[in-house]
Amino acid sequence: MVLTEGVLGALNMDEAGGLADDLRARPGCESWVIDYFSARLLAAYQKHQPHPNVPVRFDPPSWEAFFTQHGWRIKEIRFLGEESERLHRPVPLSRFDKVMRLFTSRPLRDMGCASIERIR
Repeated sequence: MVLTEGVLGALNMDEAGGLADDLRARPGCESWVIDYFSARLLAAYQKHQPHPNVPVRFDPPSWEAFFTQHGWRIKEIRFLGEESERLHRPVPLSRFDKVMRLFTSRPLRDMGCASIERIR
């Protein structure tokens, strides 16, 4: 298993594809845990980079299609918002986000981690 928390977002599409291909080529690498960011969150990051020295560059039109193209399939995504509710540990939100949450019942599914596995 490979864990690359905090890596994919800093890579461009070609670099992320190269990493996916390199890991798939390793015989012992059967599973991979990656960060997950929704299209909505990526769009916000593109507009206002949270860490200007390390901009978020990985932004595939479809995560599933991107990884499938490189020989991986998404096995499971655990969303930060849902896991925080399950564990009774609230996600620290900005005041604006807290106010916006009052007007929506949409689950917090903008970020999390995904477990992906090699396609055989």
